[in-house]
Amino acid sequence: IKRTAKEISLPILVSFSGGKDSMATLLLVMKSGLKYESFFLDTGIELEETLRYVDDVEKRYGLKIKRIHSDDRFWKSLEKYGPPARDYRWCCKVVKLGPTTKFIMKNYPNGVLTFVGQRRYESDVRSKTPRIWRNKWVPNQIAASPIQDWTALEVFLYLMKEKAPLNPWYERGMNR
Repeated sequence: IKRTAKEISLPILVSFSGGKDSMATLLLVMKSGLKYESFFLDTGIELEETLRYVDDVEKRYGLKIKRIHSDDRFWKSLEKYGPPARDYRWCCKVVKLGPTTKFIMKNYPNGVLTFVGQRRYESDVRSKTPRIWRNKWVPNQIAASPIQDWTALEVFLYLMKEKAPLNPWYERGMNR
């Protein structure tokens, strides 16, 4: 994390989704001692427990996690495009990347290094993504994943070691 920040030399942002991977990434960036900001993207369809969990993490660690809101973009787009599907993933661009790009362009016009909790074992596409990359939909951002090569088990073990809180949906059987 420190080496990447030194090489890229941009303000640091941590993307926090409320999931285990972003929690591990947030803790790693916190431990680096680097100056950073963090944000949570409320897609408008977040589960109530996840919203409370983000608040709890913020309080527990004394953070100010900025909130980005997609408002009713999902519901308006659902009417227009129909349900998102594995081969028809309009929702990420509309509900996540659009608001994130707007936030970054407004707050980081000269660019930002965003640490994200992405792992290669999550999907075929992510398995081919390098640890540091650019997303063509978010032009002012360089993204980096310090846990790119971690397994889900390693993430859970790290969070247990750090005595970090978990989103309650994991205890209810959800794995993402």
